[in-house]
Amino acid sequence: MAVQVKIISLLGRLVAIAVLYHAWIVIGRLYLSPISKFPGPKLAAVGHFFSLGKDLRLRLRYQIYYDVILGGRYWHQIAELHKKYGPVVQINPYEFHISDPEF
Repeated sequence: MAVQVKIISLLGRLVAIAVLYHAWIVIGRLYLSPISKFPGPKLAAVGHFFSLGKDLRLRLRYQIYYDVILGGRYWHQIAELHKKYGPVVQINPYEFHISDPEF
């Protein structure tokens, strides 16, 4: 019985650490990052969460919703983002889309 309590306590701590870690990543990308000042949707700024090695990556992306769920509408969404936010739009934590060729 005592061993079960210790295992449950350990699992609870591991879950709490994982939640705090991901919360720190989200807060850092939304408010503390130097590129957080650029316009764009907040979900796109948070972007990538999980990575399974160099070649095999599982990423939760803003664009997956538009490409997979809405059938390839991501480029239409980028045009809408430019209408809303201007010529420079953050499309994920590491990339921007620029519509002004003279920028």
